[in-house]
Amino acid sequence: MKNAALFFGSLLLVYLFAEVIYSALVVNHIVKRRTIYFTEAIDPNGHIHFDSEIGYRMSKTPARYGSIVSDGRLQSMGVLVGNNYGLPDKRTFFPKKPDSTVTRIAVLGDSFTASQFTERGWLSFFQDSLNKTGTDSIELLNFSVDGGGLANWHGIMESIILKDEFDIDGVIYAICGDDLSRTFHYRHEYLRGDDGNQLSSRAVGVGYHDSWLTNSYPLELDEAEMWFSDGWVVMNSDEIDEIEGGNWKLNKEWSAYFTLEVFDLCLRALEVFTKPSLAEPNGFSDSNQLEIIERMTAMHRTLCVPTLCLSLCATNEQNIQADSFASMIGASYIQEVQPEFHHDWESLYIEGDGHWTLAGAEFFAKNNHNQLQAWINHNFTLRDD
Repeated sequence: MKNAALFFGSLLLVYLFAEVIYSALVVNHIVKRRTIYFTEAIDPNGHIHFDSEIGYRMSKTPARYGSIVSDGRLQSMGVLVGNNYGLPDKRTFFPKKPDSTVTRIAVLGDSFTASQFTERGWLSFFQDSLNKTGTDSIELLNFSVDGGGLANWHGIMESIILKDEFDIDGVIYAICGDDLSRTFHYRHEYLRGDDGNQLSSRAVGVGYHDSWLTNSYPLELDEAEMWFSDGWVVMNSDEIDEIEGGNWKLNKEWSAYFTLEVFDLCLRALEVFTKPSLAEPNGFSDSNQLEIIERMTAMHRTLCVPTLCLSLCATNEQNIQADSFASMIGASYIQEVQPEFHHDWESLYIEGDGHWTLAGAEFFAKNNHNQLQAWINHNFTLRDD
């Protein structure tokens, strides 16, 4: 009995020692550094507004938007601003072409394509490279939804592109990861106290609807179930000035970080054994999800323009989904070209996050230029210089 007590007592002391050491490393940002997204509080009415049709729309008031590692290293900086449709393209969208000689392609993607946390996204780099190869002008209109996927793209196609009779020549879906498994995504920037929980400051609420049924989507903000993440903060201008000046670091409070880490490891191990497999060969098992795809197929028949599904940053299962989606809507399908070499891989990705930095966006556009250019050339007549 005495030996058992001594054993468990020693085990407890070791555990407490590990807790103190590990927690000290976390508090001092030596381990468990994490990426935090920040936006600037400029618009008094908020920069992100819930929208029942497409998930959310963004204010026309520009605000600094970027990512920083908790130890104070700035990873990226861009501008959060919506155009006349509240979408992440700085250009005003006219349903009818201002110039009939322009080839306009609507691009629907997620955060990798919206990419407002960098000065420029891959779409901007790719558009510039396209317009250097011919005298015809190519416009890639960014209809992407940061955090969105299939359900939000359906909303954009239905309530904007088709409803307003957009004059477009083609469509590209930039499909990343689990985009095709994402239900309707919405966001809203809550102001102080207006969420019913007496927020001490502004915060961005995010949510995913719990069903693919379109007639069950929230119609009003108070019907949308959202949560607040400490990985996205809204700061005043002085705080963001400190970030740009290299004078900011997250104030990490003491906590039982080692215990939390052990608990998190146990949960992740449990998820490995309980992760469901795809129920159908094409990756789609929900009848309401399939109904959305069928509606989008009908929309593409109405549009009758060349369509491309570009699969990037995906697993084998996700590539199967993307390929199946392309077949269903009558689109061409290509996968991201796997890069062979880059002299500084770390510079391409936001640390601990995986999104592209400005350098990463440019590298992706160059790395995939040839196959995207081939699809453009095959479907649209471009004249050489």
